[in-house]
Amino acid sequence: MQEQQKDMSLHLILSVTDSKGEKTLSALLEQAHIPLRFQFRGQGTADSELLRICGLGESERIITMWVIPQAAVHVLFEKMGAALQLRRRGNGIAISIPLTAAQMHLARFINRQETPDTTPHEGEAAKMAEKSNYSMVVVALNQGFSDEVIDTARKHGAKGGTIIKARRRGLDEAMHFWGISLQEEQEIMFIIVPRELKKTVMTAISKQHGLQSPAQGLVLSLPVEDTLGLES
Repeated sequence: MQEQQKDMSLHLILSVTDSKGEKTLSALLEQAHIPLRFQFRGQGTADSELLRICGLGESERIITMWVIPQAAVHVLFEKMGAALQLRRRGNGIAISIPLTAAQMHLARFINRQETPDTTPHEGEAAKMAEKSNYSMVVVALNQGFSDEVIDTARKHGAKGGTIIKARRRGLDEAMHFWGISLQEEQEIMFIIVPRELKKTVMTAISKQHGLQSPAQGLVLSLPVEDTLGLES
């Protein structure tokens, strides 16, 4: 069981590029058979030295987000570094974030195992986050269902959430794997919850707003190390 848990450990990859870099990245991810990713747009500002160091200047930036097995992170980062020249200042950034848990549909899909379940899969990063009092639940869903999802989360202890617009990319393989049609236009919801409520909130959202529902939600969680403003 411990070996299976290790094999299914997942990381969230977040990259920030310009439009030219995004085309190169998309081609690389297609070649690497990354089956599903999300994109949204952001505006950099030249007022911050930190943002300049990270490659976030005045031009519009494209943020791409996807999930891969932990074992694939190093090889993919090597390829991204070479293709996008990320070691050259101003070309963008990429970060890897360990997931504490993921909807079993998503975990099975990323690891190419077909055993549908609505119970969240706990990854290795769950042990790393045990000292934190909070977790961040991330939900990717079809547009127009955010209110329903946040209502469900609130019923199980969450206080609220933040929503951004996004697009689902690389749909064909996911549609074939799950046997459903996915909407490209998406909303990404970020919900901070007490760590002891994480599994309850994730399970409720997955059951009521998961892939077999009109919302077609995908659910995962990230470790939160420090917080400010959540004490009350």
